[in-house]
Amino acid sequence: MKMLKAGLYPLACAIFLFVKVVWVLLPTVPMGAPRLGDDALVYLWIGTGGGVLEPKVDTPAIRDIISIRQLQDSKDPSLDYLRARTTMRTTGISSSPLAFINGLFLRAGFSHELAFAASEILVAIALTAGIASFLAIVVGKFAAGIGLMLLTFALLPGQGLQFLVQSVFTLALSLLIWAEISRPKPRILLVILLALTAALTHSIALVYICIAIGYAVLTSTIRARRISIPWTQVFALVSAVVAARILDKVLGGRLPLTTGMGTVTLSDIGENFASAVAYFCEAFWNVPLIWLSGMAGLYIVIKQRKLEVLVALTLSTGAFFAATAFNLEGYPGELSNRLLVPITIILAGLAGLCIRVLLESSLALRATALSLVAAHLVINAHATQLAFFDNLNGRNYIYDPVAVRTDLNSLPASASIIWTDPDVTMMAAFLEGAWRFRAIPYPMIEGSPHIDRILSEWKPDHIAAPVPRVLNTSSEIPSRSLSPRVHGIDFSDFQAASISFEEPVPSSIYLRLSAPTTANKVSFALSGQSGPCTTPQRKNISINNQRWVKLDLTKCPIPKSLTIKAKDQTLALLGVRLAAPSGQVNWPWGSPLVLRGTPHNSDRDDILVRFDWASLLGASLTAHIMAPNATTVLSDTSGIVWLKVETVLEKDVSPANSSR
Repeated sequence: MKMLKAGLYPLACAIFLFVKVVWVLLPTVPMGAPRLGDDALVYLWIGTGGGVLEPKVDTPAIRDIISIRQLQDSKDPSLDYLRARTTMRTTGISSSPLAFINGLFLRAGFSHELAFAASEILVAIALTAGIASFLAIVVGKFAAGIGLMLLTFALLPGQGLQFLVQSVFTLALSLLIWAEISRPKPRILLVILLALTAALTHSIALVYICIAIGYAVLTSTIRARRISIPWTQVFALVSAVVAARILDKVLGGRLPLTTGMGTVTLSDIGENFASAVAYFCEAFWNVPLIWLSGMAGLYIVIKQRKLEVLVALTLSTGAFFAATAFNLEGYPGELSNRLLVPITIILAGLAGLCIRVLLESSLALRATALSLVAAHLVINAHATQLAFFDNLNGRNYIYDPVAVRTDLNSLPASASIIWTDPDVTMMAAFLEGAWRFRAIPYPMIEGSPHIDRILSEWKPDHIAAPVPRVLNTSSEIPSRSLSPRVHGIDFSDFQAASISFEEPVPSSIYLRLSAPTTANKVSFALSGQSGPCTTPQRKNISINNQRWVKLDLTKCPIPKSLTIKAKDQTLALLGVRLAAPSGQVNWPWGSPLVLRGTPHNSDRDDILVRFDWASLLGASLTAHIMAPNATTVLSDTSGIVWLKVETVLEKDVSPANSSR
């Protein structure tokens, strides 16, 4: 028992940090984008285009976004929200130290995935230090070690402890502040530095610093048994907030140019409170052992007069309820949800106290405590595994930053681009320089009654649309494999791929196949209206990485489908063309062709991918600006389909000039 008490605290810190680092690094290989998708790209943009060192907010793309935001052409609240959201994500200038570090990673040549992963690892280190330091002071190292173990796989609502972003970094710094002012003699310069960094990083720091001030005053009063205000600590915290505000202004920081940043209001308390209760129920259900044993630990701290932890819990709980008066448009109860995280951390420390008492009791109670902790870890580790694959497959965008940069460099300087997906595609391209072109994020105008006039005034001549996410077929299944996700059919996840034709059918078809080996046994079978019209052709195709393979379709009078099977599961189908491949285009955009993937797992439905314009761009954009015979597909290899639109607002219904 003595060895356990001596070694548990550093071991728990190491395990907690190790799990977080693995959680961050493991998706960087299979995912085709940073693991938090659109949110990650916003944080990376804040570090580059929205950073104080080299802001890109006074550029053609951002000026266009601001102009669209300022249009007074609709009273539709959903359209107003979409405009506010896109503007908020692109127009702020941040002096956050963490954003600065993100920018340094990108300037050092890190990929988007690795830059964001490196940032998250720094947050993981700070979070481990913050939780460990605070809990060790208020409940002791042994109980803190147990608490850290209980939190290792904890999944809380929203960002929780699993998404290591700027608000979580601010929480980590705040926990270090709380730990420091819990000491008999706090190091004031350290308190100022931590509070200044937190205040520069995220606005939620103001809430945590207010809690810290209340914590300092109440703990000082309890110790002195009279009203006692630690003026030095209070002054240090307040001055750090003021200094952060001044420094932000000096460096040129500014809030995003939009409304909807959040307001204190009494009118939405009911909705916020209902959401806060729902978040609480979810948190309780996810980690019931922490909440139940933590409540039991309250009795122990009262009995042992460990009043610091009781004060911290009381203030955090009070802030949770007070936060229902803060309304963030579109995110009811969000501030209360984020305050559940420090409450859960404190309760984990209290749970550690409770379990420590059980471990020091009879053999039966000791066995019960160990069984409960083991069950908690196993259940939550399994939930973490499921959440890992849900995130990996759910954020199923794939793009290549280097290819995006190449595509952008090939555009004329006067290009005006419609972005069908402002959240991922546009933000990823902004990181590679798309801010220098005029921009129309289509969701910002789609619901406008004056959309035709807006398009006429902006005169867009290019469209950038993401390759449809359904073409990331392995994520659509969803696959539990850690192999890199691709646009196409990966035969490690699929037993067959089939291509359906519409008349007129060309005389041949071209397939882009990929495999690491030199010879692959691939079966091709054509079918007509009445069934198979040829015996399956089994070929040993020498691929050795990637190549286009031409197949003759004339052996079937009226072919309706082509089925492809491969015994070698390293094979992947990465492109289909109905004409000889040329340029940087892999897929037959604008054609009626349909690609079907049949998974190995018979319990999974087939995946269907369509390549017509409406499937790529949506019915609204197709109807408003597509003149099919005047549209050229420039490239799709970057994960973005680039279209050159020769004619705007011409309802041309002649046969499509597709990329076939």
